[in-house]
Amino acid sequence: ATFHSTPSVTIADSISVDIPRCFHMTAGYIREYNGETILVSDLEILQAAHYLARTTGIFSEPAAAAAYAGMVKYRNGGLITPGSKNVVLLTGSGLKDLGAVQDSITIPEPVEADLPTVEQLLERHHMVR
Repeated sequence: ATFHSTPSVTIADSISVDIPRCFHMTAGYIREYNGETILVSDLEILQAAHYLARTTGIFSEPAAAAAYAGMVKYRNGGLITPGSKNVVLLTGSGLKDLGAVQDSITIPEPVEADLPTVEQLLERHHMVR
């Protein structure tokens, strides 16, 4: 496979680079280990980030959610062996890049850092401790 860099335009700020820092090394590893790449859209990245936050409580930055979006696209395309175990590394906190998701999240007001206040908050939102 021949790899080439292309201009990048994405909401995933941390990976929005035309020539990645370790491009040639990464391309070499992909060739050596028969790896694959997949392209995901900004919409797929945002959907992945929202799903992770809603179902796992993990608030990842768009660049990290791109990895999960790629896994979902592979799975939905039947490219992952059913029953296999797969690992997706989510290396960046959503707090690193709030600009990409600010229109779709609500940041709650801060509360006092004591147990009674946190318990009241959990009760108010019907969350189990």
